[in-house]
Parts: sequence; structure tokens; C-alpha cells
Amino acid sequence: YPIPNPFQDLIDSPTAMEMVRQAVTGGMPVYAMCAGSLVLARADVLQGRRMVGSPRFRAEYEEAGAVYLGDELNDNAPLIDGNLVTGARGQYYNEANCLALATVIENRQPVGGNRITRGEHIGSRRGGFEADRLDWSMTYGGEGEDG
Repeated sequence: YPIPNPFQDLIDSPTAMEMVRQAVTGGMPVYAMCAGSLVLARADVLQGRRMVGSPRFRAEYEEAGAVYLGDELNDNAPLIDGNLVTGARGQYYNEANCLALATVIENRQPVGGNRITRGEHIGSRRGGFEADRLDWSMTYGGEGEDG
């Protein structure tokens, strides 16, 4: 059953909404699934952006200037528009969502500079998991505490 006011705590926080605005306008990868896309609408960062999300908020997305491409069945694979990844059914499309976000991260254009090359930005190492209990794993990040 749907939550009446999803993400209301974020929407009511001027600090959180400013962080969302800065992330989107600053070109940072931003990921929103289902009703999470409502946060993007309320942060007023969807003008002219193609997106999907929970269809029950379609009017709000479109009022915020979004080009809503979702279907009424809420069966929306992730959609990439620049630095935004939106979608629905996050658990069903889990792997596709991860790959979409990885694509945005790998293609990110740093502010004031050239695209970071794979060798400079993306590294990998073996995770500390028990092989017999692991179905799928991928690590993204650099030399810092990323994962």
C-alpha cells in the first residue's frame, strides 16, 4: 500500500532540498526510484529532464517541467538523463539500476576539467565476502573509502 507522503522529511528540510539542487546542478550523479523522484520535483530540478518514477506523482513531475516517460503500471526500468537516474520497481530492476548509476558515474564530467580517465577514477579490488554466500558484487571507487 502506498505511503501517503513519501520522503516528506526530506521535502520539508530546506538543507536537504538545497543539497539535492546543488548535486543536480553541479553535475553529480543523482539516483531516485519510485516516489523518490518526487524529491526531484519538489527541489525544482526536473525542468526539461526526461524521467520516470511512481505514476501517482506524474502531475507533480510534469508541473515541475519534467518529460515523464513512465507507464501507468509502474513498471519502469531505469532511465538516464545526463546526471539523473530515475526509475521504478527498484528491487526488480536492481542490477539494471546499479549499471545505470555506474554508467553515469563513469561518464561524469568534472566541473572545470576534462573527463577523468578510467585509470584515474575507477579502481577495483576483491571484496571481503564469503564466495558461497555471494550472488553478485561490483565495487566502484578510487583510493579512498568508497564501495
